[in-house]
Amino acid sequence: MAFLLPSAGLVVAALLHFAHRVTSASFEDSGATSALFMLSLAIGALSVAVFLGVMLTYVATRLAELYRSPFAEPGQDRWPLRLIAVGVFVLPLMMFGQYFQWYAASDGFEICPESVSGNDVLGFSVTADYLPPSLTCSGDTVTGQEFSVTQYGFPFYGFLAGLVLAAAGLAVLIIVRVRPRRRKCAEV
Repeated sequence: MAFLLPSAGLVVAALLHFAHRVTSASFEDSGATSALFMLSLAIGALSVAVFLGVMLTYVATRLAELYRSPFAEPGQDRWPLRLIAVGVFVLPLMMFGQYFQWYAASDGFEICPESVSGNDVLGFSVTADYLPPSLTCSGDTVTGQEFSVTQYGFPFYGFLAGLVLAAAGLAVLIIVRVRPRRRKCAEV
């Protein structure tokens, strides 16, 4: 049920956005179409936030159960599970960090060049990619030359660090679990 509600919210947001596209083609820019667009954005953003919260909660509870389960034998160090938990926790945080970085840089400051090949920039837009996190400034110059510049910031490197931590924890966990089985097979 916790996964269905944000998914239903995303479907409603997509339908409202589609309705906004259809109505804005037939009506000039009016308050009703703008309100419909803002409502679809609000529902979509809320649904994504709830979905990420549910995913984080699900992963955290599963890791906590694994931490206390018989699978995590007493006497064995549990730091591989801690590495996995930290890595998985960092990934969505870096995606949120990417959103804030995009919001702060949407005016193009420090991302978009002022000129390309000696030609002044006429217009640009800044877009955010979330997997992996990066910002892209694309636009054209006064002569019609198109350009695109990609910047990787702190969210990108934090995302990579989270992946490395989770992968290292998983690798160590597999090695720790396979080693006792080999000993038991050798003793038999």
